[in-house]
Amino acid sequence: MPAAVIDEYLNGLEQFGRVGLAPLVEPWRSVDALRDQQIKMSEAGESHRGVARGIDAQGLLQLEEVRGRVSGVQGGEVSVRRRASR
Repeated sequence: MPAAVIDEYLNGLEQFGRVGLAPLVEPWRSVDALRDQQIKMSEAGESHRGVARGIDAQGLLQLEEVRGRVSGVQGGEVSVRRRASR
């Protein structure tokens, strides 16, 4: 069993080296816990709020800000908090 897991992992790494992340973006959507969630993103001392819209082919988090602009976020700290009921 461990050998099969290692083989699958190595095959995945080899595929990633050849074609990058693009083939994995669609399968990722089914397990993306942040997708369509309100998030707060902190990066380089700045804070941004918006809705997580998944990742792009380079693996950047797609953040839709209040005005509707979607931008790719390369790094930073993301927090997700359940909103209080109204």
